[in-house]
Amino acid sequence: MSKCGKVSADVEIKSPGDKFHEMVACKPYLLSKCSPEAIQTVDLLEGQWGKQGYIACWNFSFDGKPSKNTTIAEELDFKNKSGTWKTIEGNLTELYKNFKIILQVTSSEENGSSLAKWTLEYEKLNDNVPDPTTMLQILVDYGKRADAYLTQALLQCN
Repeated sequence: MSKCGKVSADVEIKSPGDKFHEMVACKPYLLSKCSPEAIQTVDLLEGQWGKQGYIACWNFSFDGKPSKNTTIAEELDFKNKSGTWKTIEGNLTELYKNFKIILQVTSSEENGSSLAKWTLEYEKLNDNVPDPTTMLQILVDYGKRADAYLTQALLQCN
């Protein structure tokens, strides 16, 4: 059995793709407003929001338990609306040797909607560790809530 893997899921979003990507890359602290039951806080530990190399600590619920995950923004591409965050510390390191969260947002010119693709690349510490489908579902749910938050905010501005 391979210890390395990749899982992904798509979320259709109504908000503009660039705004969605900007929120995730530059303002992840707003996620606790969108989804307080899932994400309690996102704190900047080092660097500057939206700049490659920033380090953030995420306090969230994972399988109903309080969890922490510290990530470094390895790659942020605003032109292509993508980003890669690598876990460097926290609960996920108890299960995975390597764990990356990748976001790719694509916009449709035809209908104005966008697609947010979440991908998790990981290497399990051992064969007994499950695939991170629960973490992927957290990201899918968070993407839907972030989209609803952005859509509502944009409606209030118009």
